[in-house]
Amino acid sequence: MMWKDLPTPCYVVDEGKIRKNLEILADLEQECGCHILLAQKAFSMYSLYPMIGQYISGTTASGLYEARLGYEEMGKENHVFAPAYKEKDMKELVQICDHIIFNSFAQYEKYKEMCRESAKVRKDKKAVSVGIRINPQCSTQEGHEIYDPCGYASRLGVTEEQFREDLLEGVEGLHFHTLCEQNADDLVTTFQAFEKKFGKYLYRMKWLNMGGGHHITRKNYQIETLKKLIRYIRETYPVEVYLEPGEAIALNAGYLVTEVMDIVHNDMDILILDASAACHMPDVLEMPYRPPLAKGFEAGDVAVLYASFYPTGVEYNLPLTLNEEGVEFTLPEGLYGVNSIMIIRGERKSNLGTITIETNVGDKLGGGVVFWVDATKAHGYIVNMSNIGTGTEQFGPEVNPSDAAGTSQNMGSGYTNTQNIVKKFNALQSANNWPEWQGVKIAAQLCLNNSVTEGNAVYADWFLPSREELIEVFKVKSLLAEKGVNIPANNYWTSSEGDGEAGWSAYYVNFYEETNIVSEICSKSGWKIGVLPIRAY
Repeated sequence: MMWKDLPTPCYVVDEGKIRKNLEILADLEQECGCHILLAQKAFSMYSLYPMIGQYISGTTASGLYEARLGYEEMGKENHVFAPAYKEKDMKELVQICDHIIFNSFAQYEKYKEMCRESAKVRKDKKAVSVGIRINPQCSTQEGHEIYDPCGYASRLGVTEEQFREDLLEGVEGLHFHTLCEQNADDLVTTFQAFEKKFGKYLYRMKWLNMGGGHHITRKNYQIETLKKLIRYIRETYPVEVYLEPGEAIALNAGYLVTEVMDIVHNDMDILILDASAACHMPDVLEMPYRPPLAKGFEAGDVAVLYASFYPTGVEYNLPLTLNEEGVEFTLPEGLYGVNSIMIIRGERKSNLGTITIETNVGDKLGGGVVFWVDATKAHGYIVNMSNIGTGTEQFGPEVNPSDAAGTSQNMGSGYTNTQNIVKKFNALQSANNWPEWQGVKIAAQLCLNNSVTEGNAVYADWFLPSREELIEVFKVKSLLAEKGVNIPANNYWTSSEGDGEAGWSAYYVNFYEETNIVSEICSKSGWKIGVLPIRAY
């Protein structure tokens, strides 16, 4: 059937695109051991539930009727959260839901006995698992405050001040949902705020639910950052990890087909359609974006380009030129990596997709010089223009082998290594109160504190390279020197720990050598050697 032959208005779903989204989510489940749930409030086309259930763990509901839908049409894990529950609804929910999440301890107190006794009325004879929703009071949203559950006076979630540790008996999970169409870096920021306030309670829990709003299937989504976070949570706390994406399952996989009934003019051409924003796409009334339209551009529109690895506040605003095929714009110098393109018209936004700029080793960008690129040439690593500090910095104190931070030597592990080392050092310093380390910035911390300003751009996401990452710097050091990178002959720390007799030994790379790569394990506290930060893009 052709588009013109379809009865309008109607929704058309591309099954192939849905499956591609589901494959990404299924791979995430398998690789990280997490559980993905369909948030039905975002996509409730139940005719597709049997297919969706082949890939993910189940559904989550915002009330009784969605809970019924998930239970009857998918029949897998069935979760529910609502700000409050009616007693008659709860009597049914405890029978059909596996997890019930309460918005307050008052709601939990009201229904805890019903939840405890739920095994008696359930077909599987298992009691429902109870959770409490948390408000970490950390907002990462801009432009759509209406969807910000961490905003001022939000009705959603228990704040730190209102948290009742004395009422945790019977509570098996914690839940937060703070994102809306956001990337993994915002999730990391939110989790860090949550962990600071509520992390101590996770040792008493069976699961952590990080809600929805994750744009996991978007082309420029930071999937590796998400994986690292999930692994960190599962390795640190005795909990299963749940995610509740809704839009990510159906993202860019469907169309609203309408008919233009008339064209009127009032300062501009206005199309009269046989569809309604209120009925067919209410989000465009609440959110500051508009759906992408075929040939839906106008003179005066602006293309905004941004990348996830750009420093905060950096974006390019490019005037559009209209032509018969669509729009044209000229790319600015210095653009690199994968860039999202958003068309802006006032407060309305349309996602145009992404554009990839290839990079090569030796390119000067992002606060330094590229020393390694992956096969796509869209991502890689940038080395700082020089070593930092005095060139004789310490790695950290000598401790028991069991107190190592658990680092890796591999490519792609430097950022996680650096975070783990600093966290471990701070914990040990707090526990042992070493006077000789008071106020000392170890090598990993120096990298995290490093900042490079170029024009209006601030690059502050540096880290200490892993052993393999620093070896890649060594391989191209002559080229880097030609590009102005100052790496004096020296030994340089990596973020990769060793397993020698010293509890916190570490690998270093010898830059005294001209051609031969020398990397060995040395004492952390006994050596003072160079520090060379890198960053990813």
